Amino acid sequence: MPHPRLRHLALLVAVIISAACASTSQGGTSKPEKITPPQQLRGGPPPEIREVVDIRYEVLVNADGQPDLRTLKVTGKGAGSARTAIEDWIRNSMFKPAMQDGLPVAGLYKGGIRTRVEVRRM
Repeated sequence: MPHPRLRHLALLVAVIISAACASTSQGGTSKPEKITPPQQLRGGPPPEIREVVDIRYEVLVNADGQPDLRTLKVTGKGAGSARTAIEDWIRNSMFKPAMQDGLPVAGLYKGGIRTRVEVRRM
């Protein structure tokens, strides 16, 4: 009868080999290329925001380069009052779609706006 430590060692080696085989197996397919995110080619008229804001926004841009405003998320300080201005700005912008393997695909466009107000007395 083999020594108990030897059995445990053999079991450990079998588990490690099994895990290694499972993690390297990809069914014969190559790993997909990383998706490059969409890019804003031309912005619409800049949003007129007359308050202090620190906003982050994201919107899905389809494979044709059109933003889907139903997916627009505006968060951060001042997001509620600036949402309409951000929505108009994105609607009037042109985008290059995200790319994967040289083909256009839908992707998430993210950005942010930070403003501050200064009062100067003369």
